[in-house]
Amino acid sequence: MKTIRKPSQQRLFDPFEGVISSAGRRHIEHGWQGLFREVILEQMPVEKISKGLCDSGRPTFELHAIIGLLLIRDFQGWTVPETHEAVLFRADVQYALNLEPGVDVTQRTIERYLARMQQDETISAELFARVTDTLLRSMEVKVKKQRLDSTHVLSDMSNMGRARMIGVGLKRLFSKIEKHDAGVLDRFEEDLLKRYRKQSDSQVFGEVRSTEQRRIALQQAAEDLHVVLSELEELDPVCKWKLFTDLQTVFSQQCELREEFIEIRKKTDGNVIQNLSDTDATYCGNKGPGYQVQIAETFNEEGAPNFITGALVETAVKSDADAVAPVVEDLKQRDILPDELLADAGYGGDANVQLAAEESVSLVAPVPGGKKYDAQEIRWDEFDLNEKNEVVACPAGHAPKSTSFTAESGRVWAQMDASQCNACPLLEHCKVQRNKKTNQANGRVQFKLLERRAAERRKHQQTDAYRDLYRWRSGIEATNSSLKRQLGLKRLRVRGFKAVKLAILLKLTGWNLLRAVVKRAMDRKQAKLAAA
Repeated sequence: MKTIRKPSQQRLFDPFEGVISSAGRRHIEHGWQGLFREVILEQMPVEKISKGLCDSGRPTFELHAIIGLLLIRDFQGWTVPETHEAVLFRADVQYALNLEPGVDVTQRTIERYLARMQQDETISAELFARVTDTLLRSMEVKVKKQRLDSTHVLSDMSNMGRARMIGVGLKRLFSKIEKHDAGVLDRFEEDLLKRYRKQSDSQVFGEVRSTEQRRIALQQAAEDLHVVLSELEELDPVCKWKLFTDLQTVFSQQCELREEFIEIRKKTDGNVIQNLSDTDATYCGNKGPGYQVQIAETFNEEGAPNFITGALVETAVKSDADAVAPVVEDLKQRDILPDELLADAGYGGDANVQLAAEESVSLVAPVPGGKKYDAQEIRWDEFDLNEKNEVVACPAGHAPKSTSFTAESGRVWAQMDASQCNACPLLEHCKVQRNKKTNQANGRVQFKLLERRAAERRKHQQTDAYRDLYRWRSGIEATNSSLKRQLGLKRLRVRGFKAVKLAILLKLTGWNLLRAVVKRAMDRKQAKLAAA
């Protein structure tokens, strides 16, 4: 039977009277516990977690409280046993969850609801959005200025090379086969089994040190893997085990069979298995294996605490350039779109700038590509265009002989008078095409509108107004660092995308709760100063 009690419902007698001292009561009312009970607890998505639960039978644990407990668990960094002890013995946790002293809950109950939240990805997303939007409204946070960045997250997996990953996978497969049917191992040579069986994961190719040793070890592991897969690919039920199919995927990603020779792929893309313990994790060339989260955050010039407004959990292989559209769409649906969104060059592609502009958002980010601004160079934005995007005049004021614009490709073309171009004093810095042999201008001009927009943006990046605004972008790096140091976002205790997503979103929700506590304290201090 579903047990749902409105957190705003008052009790006739205060159950914490005499349990918590008056000084302690003031402390928790001003701390995260009081804010959690007053504002956050009511926002728990109980209707989602209660799906599938019966309306009759044994009553469940109060659903607002159990979801709230799992939220507190993640931003406090507790294990499940520590969470169990906290709800049993800590009066401040009981107060925050609107429970009475002497509450009875089992560790298995906590684990069961945690698994339920991990399986349904929509619960964590709904919880983050509800809590965040409620805090933004109740704290009257200004959201018109925001910044966007990604940070790398490691799950609970080892960072191992390809040879060791294959070796550890074979070791675990042999161990599982031995428990199922030891006679199957008689199909393989003793030397092959000896390389992987009856040793710890760290000892598999543990003696490999030099580059040549790593190459030999990888080749040996690949050949052994091919032998094992070929021998067992039609053996039921081994061929249906997840570990076996994962090893087949690893072989297809890392190796290529050329007749009787196994060739190791020199390079693979980032969307490949990094560890058989967490097959959802992918690879980023700059940050390594794991996951990442795109974070949108408010910023202000008054020194008020900043709040995380949006979060998008991804695997590490995802590009930052692809994050602008979903983040902007999420903020739009929740009616917290900013006027200005600051980001680094990875987000600053022309398509993202145009997409944001369609939603009346100014995406302030450097033009990607690393091209330096040259004040003497003639830029494409110095060519005058009409409403049809056709060239009217070049920077020297000369009209073209003919001009056209192709909407499908966004390309502008013009034919200038070649004699005028060769006599023009601006020719040295102009982008008009030249004859490769004579280096004389042939009068042809061709460029895309996105190149013209990029030139305008590079020019604007040289202004003091741009620099004064863009300097606020770097503040989100401090938020990323604090999330990792204070809330343990750098390395999580879970594996798999669903579990990682839940842990990240709960930690970010907890971060906003802690920011709200700081803001309330600042507001109280300002009120006292005003009264004095």
